[in-house]
Amino acid sequence: MNKYMQEFEKYKEIKDIKDIIDEALKLDELYNAKKYNEMLNHINNLTNKYIVETMVWNSVNKTMPQTIEQQYVNAHTFLKAQGFKILIEKRKK
Repeated sequence: MNKYMQEFEKYKEIKDIKDIIDEALKLDELYNAKKYNEMLNHINNLTNKYIVETMVWNSVNKTMPQTIEQQYVNAHTFLKAQGFKILIEKRKK
């Protein structure tokens, strides 16, 4: 489990954080099973789910991932950023 996931586990009662955890676990499962086409579909679904966040992410991260491993790492980094964004927003409230 990625280190950020251990941190997110503390806040899994927050639905949006639980969703991030579930998305990351599915990403891990597909990557580890070498189901790369399914993983890419999962990543595509994430980009549709977080469309605005994806556009911001891509505007900042100009170099697109080229390999399966880079796409996996990029997706995890994106989910990590989304999770921390959610926690910061919840803390403000």
